[in-house]
Amino acid sequence: MKSHGVWASMMAGQTSQKTFRVAEGGDVVEIVLSVYPDAKGQDAGIPPEEASSAEPEGWAVSVAYKSAPDTFLFSRTLPTEREGRGAFDDLVKSAAEVEGLVRQEKFEEAETATSKLMDQFKANSGETPILPTGQA
Repeated sequence: MKSHGVWASMMAGQTSQKTFRVAEGGDVVEIVLSVYPDAKGQDAGIPPEEASSAEPEGWAVSVAYKSAPDTFLFSRTLPTEREGRGAFDDLVKSAAEVEGLVRQEKFEEAETATSKLMDQFKANSGETPILPTGQA
């Protein structure tokens, strides 16, 4: 059973955001994973009827460094909430595994896992990181 906060967030269509620690270049850094509804022209404050039809619309999934929020490691707009939240959940699972290694102070393993996580961001930047059925 999902927690009330997760359920309420899903019902309200609100942004979900999680922060994880990863090991990179001998340091521990924080990354922020987000999923949120992304409407055409939303960031520029453009009314929907005046927004470009070339802009993607749907659910955006992004990953950025906490210390540099404008530096995206991964950013993609998916057509449905189900796909957006599914991609977000898959990336959260992978990032949580890395943070688990950081917490256990297994830094060499965490560096390797972080490298694999970064490869996952690159590999998924052109396609949905979940299966079409929504199951990992």
